[in-house]
This record gives sequence, C-alpha cells and structure tokens, in this order.
Amino acid sequence: MIKYRAFYKHDLATGEILPFYVQEMDDDFKFVMEEPVPLEQAIAYPFCIPFLDDDWIVHRWTGFTDSAGVDIYEGDTVSFEYTTRSGSQEGVIKWNDKYKLLGIASEGHSGILPFFNFMTNDGKLLVWSLGYVKIP
Repeated sequence: MIKYRAFYKHDLATGEILPFYVQEMDDDFKFVMEEPVPLEQAIAYPFCIPFLDDDWIVHRWTGFTDSAGVDIYEGDTVSFEYTTRSGSQEGVIKWNDKYKLLGIASEGHSGILPFFNFMTNDGKLLVWSLGYVKIP
C-alpha cells in the first residue's frame, strides 16, 4: 500500500500544522485534512494538486510503523538508539537519492542511516516517532 501525507506551506508559515492524508472519497482519491469531522464535510483536494503545486510539501509513508504502531512518514522526527552510540538520539526520516532509500538523518552521523540498522528479527522497526515536529 502506498500512502502519502501533505502539508500546505502557507499553513506552516502561520504556525499551523494541518496534515492532509490520502483517502478514497467520491469514488476518487483525494488529500483530506485530518480533522474530527465526518469525511463528507472534510476539506479535500484532488490527489494531483499537492504534486503539481509548489505550495505543498508531500511525504511518502515509509512502509514502517514505530514501536507503538504509528505510521512513519518521510519528514518525521524519530528517536532511536544506534548500536555504536550510547543513549537516545533524534533524527529525521529522509530520502537518499544516491542509494535510493529512506533512512534516518541525524547530527553526528554522516549520510543516512538505513532502516535495516534498526530492524528486529520479526521485521519491526526500533524507532520511536516524535511525529512531524520539524517541518522545513
């Protein structure tokens, strides 16, 4: 399953972090604002708009959840413990064009730390999502 999350840059400029997630609506896929209202009353945009309009930031779902079962998206800030370092650290989920992979970018580490460094034998990811704390 492919999932996306999007943010409208003008909302971020005002300090509002209002995520939009892809949902099926009216026999089509749309970016729908995450709100506690019925789906038919939610603010929604056609699926293509955030990809075509430079006023949007779009994040891909990594295919993983954190240790609490929360979906991890590109751009999320996560807490992790790296085997060669002591203590908990923070990093941001980023795409690496050179190696064509998503991983964790963190101060003190050069490059991207690939997810397989944080996987257990049963395929779970040993990171703790702090959400979309820092959005560029």
